[in-house]
Amino acid sequence: MEAELRLSGLDRLHHMDMLECLRRGAAEPVYSGPDGVLLRSQESGLCMLTAETPEAGRRLLALCGDSDFFLVHQRFSVEQLRERGEFTFFLECVQTVYTKSSIEQSPPEGLQFRPLGPELAGWVNANYRQDPEELPYVRFLLERGVVMGAFLGGECAGFMGRHSDGSLGLLEVLPEFRRRGVGEALMRQAIASELSLGNVPYGQIVVGNGASMALNRKCGMEISSGRVWWLETPGKGKENP
Repeated sequence: MEAELRLSGLDRLHHMDMLECLRRGAAEPVYSGPDGVLLRSQESGLCMLTAETPEAGRRLLALCGDSDFFLVHQRFSVEQLRERGEFTFFLECVQTVYTKSSIEQSPPEGLQFRPLGPELAGWVNANYRQDPEELPYVRFLLERGVVMGAFLGGECAGFMGRHSDGSLGLLEVLPEFRRRGVGEALMRQAIASELSLGNVPYGQIVVGNGASMALNRKCGMEISSGRVWWLETPGKGKENP
């Protein structure tokens, strides 16, 4: 596939999100050429793009039509999208990628894992970003069974999941269970689960989140030198996951 070949020739850590979305069928190529690649998710409307030059970036953004949800790999695309108005959602991140074929797991004694159901959407959302607008998205993930809870003594000590684009995230450990290895155990469990599915485990860390950076490195994740930006521009809002 041309788009995959183009992306494979770029910095793999920086573009693992696009490579994995394409490989898993979570996004389809809209454009692929020597000046860049544009993918789009039919499910969420997310446009993922990387461009060689600002001119190429502007051409690729024009192909996105009225889309308002983006994952871009160059800062000049951020500035071009800013022309649409102030962002309704903005995250600047680095990519994290697990490149090995197996991972050691040694969870704290008594820790058990099981998927969380959609009936816990309100609780999960309240303990994650506490954003009411995120609730439909959180429920969507729980309905898919991709959010794993870690239980100690019958209580949910924390959780971690897989976002709709395939990236790992939503990691949260409740305050009373912190500094007991729960977060590391959840991440290692998530990585092992992705490996069992034949996926390359990857995710993003918000720039400046030193604790997440340290945890990812401890679990063997490699960190990209390049950055990516999640952006939502004024438009239809967050009704799509």
